[in-house]
Amino acid sequence: MNTQKDTIDNLQAVKDRWKNLDKKSSAPDAETIRRAAKRVTERQKLADTFQRLALIGFLMPCLSHALRESGLSMTTVAVYSVFGVIAGICSLLLCIRIKKIDYINVPTIDAIEQITRVEKTHRIQQRISMSIGLIIVAMLLYEFWNANDIFLFYGALCGALIGMAIGLTIRYRIRRSFKAWKDSFDIE
Repeated sequence: MNTQKDTIDNLQAVKDRWKNLDKKSSAPDAETIRRAAKRVTERQKLADTFQRLALIGFLMPCLSHALRESGLSMTTVAVYSVFGVIAGICSLLLCIRIKKIDYINVPTIDAIEQITRVEKTHRIQQRISMSIGLIIVAMLLYEFWNANDIFLFYGALCGALIGMAIGLTIRYRIRRSFKAWKDSFDIE
C-alpha cells in the first residue's frame, strides 16, 4: 500500500512540476516585452507622422486661397492646391498601409518584407513629391519676384529655406523610424 501512496505522490509531484513549467514558459522575458513595445511604438510613430502629413496636404487648398489674395496667378494656386490634395491622399494611404501590417500573426521575415515594401513606396512617393514641390516653390518665388515687392520675395525665400529644413528633419525622422522598426525584429 505504501508503494501506491508513493506512486500517487510522485504523480502529484510530476503534475505540479508540469504546471510550473507551463507557467514559466508562457511568460515572456523582459527582452521580448521590450521588443514588442518598441514595435508598437515605431509603428504608431510612423502612422501618426503620415496622418499629420495627410492633414497638412488636405489643408493646402485653404492656404492657396490666401495665396490667391496676395496676387498669385490662378494657375499657380491651382497647381499648389492639387499637389496638396494628392500629397495628402498619398500620405493617408501610407498611414493605412502601416496600420494594416500584421506582424503578430505572420513570420518575422514576412513582417520585415511588408515594412520594406511600405518604406520603398514611401521613398518613391517622397522623390516624386520633392521634385514637384521644388517646381511649385520655384513657381511661387517667380510670382513673388514679379509682384515687385522685394520684402514678399525675401519672406517667401526665407519660408522656403525654413520649410526645407523642416522637411529634411521629417524625412530623417521617418527613415530612422522605419530602420528602428525593422531592427526591432532582429533575431540574434
